[in-house]
Amino acid sequence: MKARTHQAGMVRFGQPNVKSRKGSMNFHREGAALGRRRGAQSIVRNERRKKSRLLSKLSSGIRSTTPTLTGRDQRDMNERLGDKSKQLLQTGAKRFARTGVKAGAMVARKTTVWAARSTATTVRKTATLATRKAASVAARKVAQRTARKATQSTARKATAKAARKTAQAAARTTANITRQAVALATRAATAVAAAVSSMSLPLIMGIVILMAVITLITSLFSWLPGAANDQNTQTSSANYPITDDYPYKGHYNDGTSPLGYEYGNCTDFVAWRINRDAGVTAAPWKYKWAQLTPLGGNGGQWGLAGNLSGWNVTTTPSAGDIISIPAGVAILGASGGPYGHVGYIAQVSDGSVLIENYGGGKYFQTNPTTSQLASYVASGQAVIKHNPLGRSASGSAGGTGTDAKSYAKSALNDDTQYNCLVQLWDHESGWRVDAENASSGAYGIPQALPGSKMASSGSDWKTNGVTQVKWGLGYIKSRPDYGTPCAAWEKWQSRSPHWY
Repeated sequence: MKARTHQAGMVRFGQPNVKSRKGSMNFHREGAALGRRRGAQSIVRNERRKKSRLLSKLSSGIRSTTPTLTGRDQRDMNERLGDKSKQLLQTGAKRFARTGVKAGAMVARKTTVWAARSTATTVRKTATLATRKAASVAARKVAQRTARKATQSTARKATAKAARKTAQAAARTTANITRQAVALATRAATAVAAAVSSMSLPLIMGIVILMAVITLITSLFSWLPGAANDQNTQTSSANYPITDDYPYKGHYNDGTSPLGYEYGNCTDFVAWRINRDAGVTAAPWKYKWAQLTPLGGNGGQWGLAGNLSGWNVTTTPSAGDIISIPAGVAILGASGGPYGHVGYIAQVSDGSVLIENYGGGKYFQTNPTTSQLASYVASGQAVIKHNPLGRSASGSAGGTGTDAKSYAKSALNDDTQYNCLVQLWDHESGWRVDAENASSGAYGIPQALPGSKMASSGSDWKTNGVTQVKWGLGYIKSRPDYGTPCAAWEKWQSRSPHWY
């Protein structure tokens, strides 16, 4: 503790900083001076009033006695009065000074005591609060550090204990399994040795032959007609390459192509694909603006009801279909611009769809899933239209995919069954006469396995779509679990992977 002497006596503080102590001392001095000044002023004012009254009385007395006094007596009296006045003034001034000093000292003492007490109280409270906060922070840190160390220690111990138990259990389990495996192998070897020793050679040969036959039958199961699933049937062929074979590459918005659309745009590329699928790869073109999109040729307008006459809206895409995305929708490579976008569905494989696109004079592909496309269609963000003629670029005259569909429609004479058949073989082969499953070898529009089975319907089974459809319809009708194309299509959808 530090001490400091003031006129009010000794006052003890905590330990305030230098600035606080200097400010307090200045305050004390100024208070004492102020008290002295005000006390002296008050006393002087009172004494002046008393002096004025006394002088007034003296003057009155002198005036009353003046007529009886001589000149010399008057001067003596004036001198005595002057001396008395002077004495009174001096005495009053001294008394005034003493009284002012006492009053100022008293005020200064009281002010100093009050300031000292206030300062001490403030310092004590500040120090107590700071001490409490420091103690609280220190205690909290100590508690956190202690808890962290305890947690880490406990975790390490628990982990080590668990690891030891796990290792011990694993060791016991491994040992038990090993013992059981050795015992089982020993018993099996003993049993086999005993059985073989009691068998004759012909019996052993018979068992071997039976096992070979079972293996052969199992491997042949996947060759049954229709066992090929849709993930292998949408392979690219020489007639339907999945590549940038657009004949006007290098051109973009620098004129109108012979198909009626702007060079290098999605619309001109899809129009080219539709002509290619119809077997037309050079002028004269079969499908132009007037035949494809008479109501408007922007990409987002291909899905309008009046465009692509004869094409049905579908949620189940197949190779050769188109997908139209309206203006303002930014999905599947579409920019969301005011013209929309149109793409060409080149392949459908095990729930995955490959879409060929053109935009800004550049070729690109997108790969959504069938479920994504279905959600886009359901929400109005896309329209998928199915080409009723399919792909007919391959095959000989009279045997194209177009002729095959015409024959199938006339043979069934039932639009419902025909539509089911279109959906079924769209997914199996895209109605391609030369479609071949890369893994199983299933061939043709109905995906016969092996393809040579279709020879029962004609020797040109390999190149004639009509021959293939004849065999496929007969196969569906002969199956007791199908009987009709719609039943076959329903069964195809219920299986995973898909097959019929």
